[in-house]
Amino acid sequence: MIEPDAPASPVRAPAASPPPDAPRAARRAWAIALAGMVLAAVAFFGREQVPGAGSSVALEVTVVPGDVEALDCGLEQGTAGVRCGFDLQGQPIAGDTGGRLLRPYVTREGALVLLAGVFEEPHVASWLVEARSRGSDDRVRLACQGKMLSSLGPVRFRFGAQNDWDERSRLPAATVESCRVASF
Repeated sequence: MIEPDAPASPVRAPAASPPPDAPRAARRAWAIALAGMVLAAVAFFGREQVPGAGSSVALEVTVVPGDVEALDCGLEQGTAGVRCGFDLQGQPIAGDTGGRLLRPYVTREGALVLLAGVFEEPHVASWLVEARSRGSDDRVRLACQGKMLSSLGPVRFRFGAQNDWDERSRLPAATVESCRVASF
């Protein structure tokens, strides 16, 4: 006998069969997830590392004649006989560096670096004299070879005396040994 208040026994519907492309969709989802993990691993492990101190480096930057006065950095202490022209408070640092001040540059790859000796390198110095004598503001590409010094910081930098200082905790620094000047 069935009591009127007793719950009815659940009726089970026949099990629906999965759509015919369900295994294919599951495999596709796993393949996409796996491809994403592989790309993430390649991006993480393949990222560019800063070369160690003393390493030879090839650097490509662009400059205009006015950059010799416009590129500034501020640092409390230099390294290997080179330093920035300012301290971290933006005050000029007195003393001779033999003309080899660190200055900020952006490489062709978009990396921010401090380089010493760019405008003192003989080919660049000749280009600068010639460009100034013609009154040229043309941008040129410099393909330079140099030596890594170390990563310095904290460092402040600006691309023009009228611009505000920006700051980074550390930036790679190098000295320039030779450059080739090329126009665009």
